[in-house]
Amino acid sequence: MAILASGCTGSAGCSGAHEGPLSDLSAGQLLPNRNWITRWPVSKDDRLHVYRFTPDMKHGVYQDRTLFLGFFELFELVQRSGGAERSGGQAGRPTGHPIELDQGTIHFHLPDMDERVTSRYRIERVDGPEPFDLRLTIEPSPRGPNVYYGRHDETATTWHELDALLPAIE
Repeated sequence: MAILASGCTGSAGCSGAHEGPLSDLSAGQLLPNRNWITRWPVSKDDRLHVYRFTPDMKHGVYQDRTLFLGFFELFELVQRSGGAERSGGQAGRPTGHPIELDQGTIHFHLPDMDERVTSRYRIERVDGPEPFDLRLTIEPSPRGPNVYYGRHDETATTWHELDALLPAIE
């Protein structure tokens, strides 16, 4: 599973000039399909916590890991509309409607323990820690810490692209 994001590109990407919270709509556009990690690894033994949200698939993954070994838990993203819950559709088939994450709220369903957690989230522009320029806070976080970091310009989508971005980690 991919866990690392690209380095800074462009002067606005790593500048502190745009620090601060984003609107719910902007945050909802930045939350999905991005790796949110607690720290950039500097050795193969560094412990990382990772979230990745994929609302088009109505799922996500949480990881507690090092670079090469760890634990993962898949979760469902649930959309509440009119008091009812919608998730992956009947009998596990997708409904064709992606989950919307633009209201500052995530409804988690963790099927292994049949646990449901509703969390508020916010994304802020930050200047570090390097190489990050975004901070995600999840309150409460159903797994791991409440604070994660990401890259605004994360674009790597293949293993080859991700390998090229890794620093010399020993």
